[in-house]
Amino acid sequence: MANQAQCACTGNKYRQHCSGGYEALQGTSMASPHVAGAVALIKEAHPNWSNDKIAAALETTAKPIDSDGQLLAANSQGMGEIQVQAAIHPETVIYNGALVFGKTDKDITRLTTAITIENTSNEKRHMILPSRKCKQD
Repeated sequence: MANQAQCACTGNKYRQHCSGGYEALQGTSMASPHVAGAVALIKEAHPNWSNDKIAAALETTAKPIDSDGQLLAANSQGMGEIQVQAAIHPETVIYNGALVFGKTDKDITRLTTAITIENTSNEKRHMILPSRKCKQD
């Protein structure tokens, strides 16, 4: 399991106090029901999908989050904000798409991992996977 966010989701709730004011609540306790509901909707639409496929569909279709034109750090948002409708009807599903290598020795210049890309559409797809060099310390 990764030690960072895999996806982000709406997690702000407002609760009324008995004093008549409101309190903003956020975090995992507010986001977890949102994700559980998303999973339930996907499972209803695709009862034969595995848990891994549902998670992969949520991650694959997530929308990267930016703030003032700058993408948030991957360890803050994971793959991005979940998009339930897109996850129900994905064109492709990428398994193990969040490449997590853990802590590495800076002398290592190449790491390899496997990903699986499933075409869930009826159309032929051509995939191009860009390669970027990581910044060296």
